[in-house]
Amino acid sequence: MIPKILSGKEIKVTYKDVDGNTHIDKDRTLAANFKADEIRNEFKDWIWQDAERRESLARIYNDTYNTDRLREYDGSHLTFPGMNANIELHPHQKNAIWRMIADGNILLDHTVGAGKTYAMIAAIMESQRMGLLHKPMIVMPNHLVGQWAAEFCTLYPNARVLQTTNKDFAKRNRQLLMSKIATGDWDAVIVSHSSFGFLPSLRDEERNFCEEQIAEVLAAQEKMRQEYGHRDKSVKQLEKVKVRYEQKIKEIADRPKDDTVNFSELGVDALFVDEAHEFKNLFFATQKSRLAGLGNSNGSKKAFDLFVKVRMLQQRHGGKGVYFATGTPVSNSLVEMFTMQRYLQYDALKAKGLHYFDAWADVFGNVVTGWELDATGVNYKLNSRFSQFVNLPELITMYRGFADVVTLDDLKALFKEGGKAWPVPQIQGTAPKQRIVDRSAAQAAYMDDIIHRMQNMPSDAREDNPLKATNDARKMALDMRLVDPDAGDHPHNKVNTAAGDIHQIYRDWDDKKGTQLVFIDLSTPKDFKAAEAKRITDLINKAEAGDEAAIEALGKVSMDEVEAASSRFDVYNELKYKLMENGIPADEIRFIHEANTDVRKEKLFEAMRRGDVRILIGSTAKMGSGMNVQNKLVALHHLDAP
Repeated sequence: MIPKILSGKEIKVTYKDVDGNTHIDKDRTLAANFKADEIRNEFKDWIWQDAERRESLARIYNDTYNTDRLREYDGSHLTFPGMNANIELHPHQKNAIWRMIADGNILLDHTVGAGKTYAMIAAIMESQRMGLLHKPMIVMPNHLVGQWAAEFCTLYPNARVLQTTNKDFAKRNRQLLMSKIATGDWDAVIVSHSSFGFLPSLRDEERNFCEEQIAEVLAAQEKMRQEYGHRDKSVKQLEKVKVRYEQKIKEIADRPKDDTVNFSELGVDALFVDEAHEFKNLFFATQKSRLAGLGNSNGSKKAFDLFVKVRMLQQRHGGKGVYFATGTPVSNSLVEMFTMQRYLQYDALKAKGLHYFDAWADVFGNVVTGWELDATGVNYKLNSRFSQFVNLPELITMYRGFADVVTLDDLKALFKEGGKAWPVPQIQGTAPKQRIVDRSAAQAAYMDDIIHRMQNMPSDAREDNPLKATNDARKMALDMRLVDPDAGDHPHNKVNTAAGDIHQIYRDWDDKKGTQLVFIDLSTPKDFKAAEAKRITDLINKAEAGDEAAIEALGKVSMDEVEAASSRFDVYNELKYKLMENGIPADEIRFIHEANTDVRKEKLFEAMRRGDVRILIGSTAKMGSGMNVQNKLVALHHLDAP
């Protein structure tokens, strides 16, 4: 047990039945984990009992991890020649701009609405004016390309901006685009996340990067052999990582030569990555792979490609040239903190011996074992999860070394200091309003059937399983017609209730053209079901053929989208019909699905910002982030909150 505690491994007691099958002994596992907690606590007490040991360990820890004092950045002196005189940046934006200019390697961890876009644009133009940058590239989600280009030219009307499209990256056009980027004198080159992967890295740089990683894996293997023995699973896990890098080197060597200019030859000296959390699925090696809460350690091709280019720029420019922006750097897993540090603080991690996840996790993370509900929502299971930070002050200090953090409270305080009111209105009543809709008799009967299914699941999960039953219950809760197309239109169901609320708000804000967003995840407009179904089917086929881009895209397709594409009933048009019956013109009600190209998206968003479109209906996947249409927004409605 002691070696498992020291290495942060999962502790469990197993036994074999008469057939040789292995099972977890829940009672003994729980007892073992309680004993492990006692040992940990006793060890902590023992450490501090001896004064000499206490001082020695404290000195080692402080010299290794507690070594930094955070700088403060004041950008009030910046004047921004060439900027639109009608736009005034806020103090927190000026401070962030000065930090980007001074540091050249930064994450803008600013809350939604803090103005990250303008801050990045101004930092680009000021850095170029000072001769610090020459050709920055901005990478953002596909649907934001047009919006970014528009905002860039709004803030700096005379800026030379190259806005690329997916067509530019088609094989027949790629050579022309690369030449245009390489030879043009651009203030900024704007590309989408998906197109960025088409910019090939230099073969030698990719190979050198992989060889560097292999050398570090071998060093880690040797250390683990000394600590845990040659047969330890962690050693085998690292062997798999080494093989993956060796395979990557072979792929690089076998890759057909392309006459297209590679990324290294474009003259790009800085990357500005918006919505950087889209690249958080970066590979990492770990001996804790069986623990919950770690996510996918294999990572994605997209994240690996960015990591190679980031390291290339940092090595060429003295650790500078990389700028990330996201309001959600850590959302689902503690590993995401380690990932952001690897992108932007790799050399600092390496200097402290923390560039491998297990070493980092042993210092800053903790494994928590406890009872959790299983998929049925009825039974409990014992689970070990990597879910708790330790030594948080030192971790935050390291993180703040590259992260410019602006929270909602920070913004409110800054505005208050300047004698201004916070410009974002409060939610009416200070909290979301919950509209409780009583279930119909048909829904009550269906819920009884769901409970019966959950309690009597077949052994073959293909016949029925808890996930399917739960999903059916969610569809039923949205509208009974999603599970029974012949069910009637209950007068007090969610669609009718929402239609009444939306219409009332529409009338209350009619003089100001107030706009509303409606989120529906478990349905798809009937006119777009075939296209959605084809999109998902194509992704599945490509993924099965080994297409890594398709595998990654498929990983973002939720069960809700799959179910919605196959449903016979259409909640979208049902709601639209109800709103039209209440007198709202059809052309003021739009579906996000209509905007299936970047150009159409930007036209739709602009119409929403003007108030020409008053109600926009879509899913969380399509409207959940990066869609700036809030100019006249007065209400959000979630008919089936995720």
